[in-house]
Parts: sequence; structure tokens; C-alpha cells
Amino acid sequence: DFVPALTWVLVAYLLLEACLWVANAYRQVDGGSPLIRWSAMRPAPEGAALAISTTRSGALIGSLDISVSMTAMTIGMAYMLAAMQLIGA
Repeated sequence: DFVPALTWVLVAYLLLEACLWVANAYRQVDGGSPLIRWSAMRPAPEGAALAISTTRSGALIGSLDISVSMTAMTIGMAYMLAAMQLIGA
């Protein structure tokens, strides 16, 4: 059965994600650059030209720091999955 192994992988991932939120590593990794680089996209030769400008992305929710709530959420999810796995075992 693969469910217990997958659950523990998810627990480990969520704990790692919580550590990244605590260390503020997400902001250091992307540096405000967009995940999709529109300038790298090229239209098909027979298609129309794309009129897309590229700019650095900012925070979606302004200056609000969500790292505390994201850390709490990921730790809570990891705890929930681990508890389900341990109680169900």
C-alpha cells in the first residue's frame, strides 16, 4: 500500500515548506521575478504577434506579511496528516 509512504512524504514536504516560510526563503528564491517569463514565449510563425509587456511582480496582497500564517498552516497540515497516519496505524 502506497498511501502511508505518500503521507509521510507529504508530511516531510510540509515541514520543509514551513521552514522555508520561517526563514523567509520564498522571497529570496524568486526575488520578485515572475514564475512565467512571458518574454521567452514566441508566437507561431503563422500566428499573430504577442503584445505582452514584462515587469517584475510584486506581492499580491501588498505589504502584508503572511509568513506567520503560512508557517502555522503548513505545520498544522503536517500535524494533521501525521496524526491521521499514527492513529490509523
